[in-house]
Amino acid sequence: MTITIIIIIIIIIITVTNINITVTILTFYLIFKLRIILGTQTCSLTENCPSGQICVNGFCLPSNIAQIGSPCSTGAICPVGYYCINGFCVRNALTSTFVFFFFLSFL
Repeated sequence: MTITIIIIIIIIIITVTNINITVTILTFYLIFKLRIILGTQTCSLTENCPSGQICVNGFCLPSNIAQIGSPCSTGAICPVGYYCINGFCVRNALTSTFVFFFFLSFL
């Protein structure tokens, strides 16, 4: 919401003060870059977003999805079957599949 207000104010200032075309183009370029940084870039797929961002409800936002073995923190989403333990995405050693094969190794 605040980015929209900033954009409107900049457009009004440019219009009222009759700033030359170069400054106007530069201003709109900077606004576009600011939208990308602040996560207001629109998207339909994650591929449309800059690196490290994902498409959520039509807007690029910073990703909170961690990769296997990568550092994670509370609130990070690890891949299926992995959990954030001591700051890293690791496989849960107590899953039923792991326990089943662990006990089979003793037979």
